[in-house]
Amino acid sequence: LVLEVLIIVLIQYIALVKNNGNAHTCYEKLYFLYNVYLNFAAVVAVFVFEMPPPIMPKDAEAMVELLKKIGVEDYEPRVINFLVELAYRSSFSLLEDAHVLAEYSNKDVATAEDVLLAIRLNEEKCSDLRSIVQRYAEEINAVDLPTFKKDFDASTSLSSLDNAMGENYQLRSDLKQLLEEEHSRSAGDAFSELEDVGDAGIPEKRQKLDL
Repeated sequence: LVLEVLIIVLIQYIALVKNNGNAHTCYEKLYFLYNVYLNFAAVVAVFVFEMPPPIMPKDAEAMVELLKKIGVEDYEPRVINFLVELAYRSSFSLLEDAHVLAEYSNKDVATAEDVLLAIRLNEEKCSDLRSIVQRYAEEINAVDLPTFKKDFDASTSLSSLDNAMGENYQLRSDLKQLLEEEHSRSAGDAFSELEDVGDAGIPEKRQKLDL
């Protein structure tokens, strides 16, 4: 059947070249006719001759089942090819890492333990951050906040609460004196550097004036 389609397309191409004379335009039309005839031949083979449809690879079937399980029904066919390629690439990189780990352990062949370790090393540093934060938040929020007394006064009683806004440090008594000494020391060093630069430039200036 495919041979008949090719013969028909070849006859059409010869006829187009004789009529138009432009091979490039005839090639485009030929390609279009070839696709039309090929699709028509596939439909005839399935419905008339009761030929089975093309066999899908097992990996592609697994991806289709995976999409069905997560509720995805409408997708383009190339999505399956992309998922299969992604699975191949990920598996290859994991096996490479497993072989490297096996070499560190002086093994000739990677074992299941090496593969599991490679998977753990390739995982994200914190893959389930949202659930972890939510669990800690539930534990903290489960503890009731301290109740206010009836005679509570916000202007005077806030210091008795354990809150994060209170000061948990104390300044040194001689802090101001230390800051003044440090400031005067840094200023004196700056002036001494300026004097050294000025003294170094004076002979040069005198020499230029003498010339």
